[in-house]
Amino acid sequence: NFQIHRQVYHRIGLLLPEDCCSPIFAQLYIYDIEYKNRNRHNIMQDLNDNILRYLQNILDEYNPYIQSFCQVRDIILSNAISENL
Repeated sequence: NFQIHRQVYHRIGLLLPEDCCSPIFAQLYIYDIEYKNRNRHNIMQDLNDNILRYLQNILDEYNPYIQSFCQVRDIILSNAISENL
């Protein structure tokens, strides 16, 4: 996060990971829940899986940014399916 002229801006990385890299941060929302949880656990191995899932469910339900990322994921998947037909 950073601020310019009292306006807060958020910088996020690429929406999709590079071919050589595992997804991180916002990129995790493009994947299914189990894949997302496994990747997050690989990044932060000391976390309790049950607590992580519980917190993730709360975020998924109430965080509008996560909901937006999930909508983008659905669009990407829909476009990929359409291209393969």
